[in-house]
Amino acid sequence: MALLTGMGMVWLVSPAIEVLPFEFPGIRPREVAVISSLVKTFSGLGFATGPVVTGLVTQVTGSLQTGCLTLCLLTSVGIIAGLLYPRAQQHAAAADVTRS
Repeated sequence: MALLTGMGMVWLVSPAIEVLPFEFPGIRPREVAVISSLVKTFSGLGFATGPVVTGLVTQVTGSLQTGCLTLCLLTSVGIIAGLLYPRAQQHAAAADVTRS
């Protein structure tokens, strides 16, 4: 249950994914539209493949617990991606470099 709760908590960043691209200096609305569409495409892909992967692992191992654990571990990629998201200071430094 704790791992499934953690998996759901990944969705807490969804509003930030939708809004933050507009905060980047020099970004054009077209680029934001492309990134937003990619995020939605990959989200749909994840919704489609998640149950399939869980079912496959469950059938191979014979354990639903292992299937759910595998799904939770795959979702940790979202947590890692969030931790790798650049900080505001890095954005300011990058903007200064591009202006120079």
